[in-house]
Amino acid sequence: MGYRSADDVCFAQWIEQLTAIRTTFRGNVQAIYTFDEGEQGQPAFKFARNNDTMTLSIIASEISDGHAHPAWQNVAFSYKDFVQAYDLFKHEFLAELSRVAPTSVHHWSQLFRK
Repeated sequence: MGYRSADDVCFAQWIEQLTAIRTTFRGNVQAIYTFDEGEQGQPAFKFARNNDTMTLSIIASEISDGHAHPAWQNVAFSYKDFVQAYDLFKHEFLAELSRVAPTSVHHWSQLFRK
């Protein structure tokens, strides 16, 4: 989920996107959320929920030359697992920020509320 390498991830942007997915899927047993920023030739990321199952597909971008990833089409996982992983990430991320950069916690916590 990064352009230059697997370690090049824009935390703020992905926190906003994962929060939007969490918000969109909450209370909707069927929903689709696509993130297509079209930057630097990146593909789009399509998340879908169908009842208790979610899927992730890395698809061709509609606004850049980013290509689909054949091995990442409709990769299934549990909606419950997504919610648990999201909540755990949020808790641990903000706890670590509280420990190492307490003055930054408020700014970052706002990203989880959008």
